[in-house]
Amino acid sequence: MPRPTPPLRQLRAFCVAARHRSFKLAAAELCLTPSAVSHQMKALELALGLQLFERRTRLLVLTGAAQRLRTDLEPLLATLERTLQLLREGA
Repeated sequence: MPRPTPPLRQLRAFCVAARHRSFKLAAAELCLTPSAVSHQMKALELALGLQLFERRTRLLVLTGAAQRLRTDLEPLLATLERTLQLLREGA
């Protein structure tokens, strides 16, 4: 049976953390704590059954799976944001 799609908040947090290569900087952008971002990433890794980050001192290194996910996911999230903005402007 296929696994359910992870929550959007986890996917969005992943993209921000991957871009910054830092849970601390991602947390600041998302108005969360670094611990909350870290917990979301652990939950996402568990849901996907993949390691996404190699955690080093003050630096996150993306795994190959994470690089692929980021490449595919960022344009989808950008499209979603644009669509929602257009809907808000038309409401």
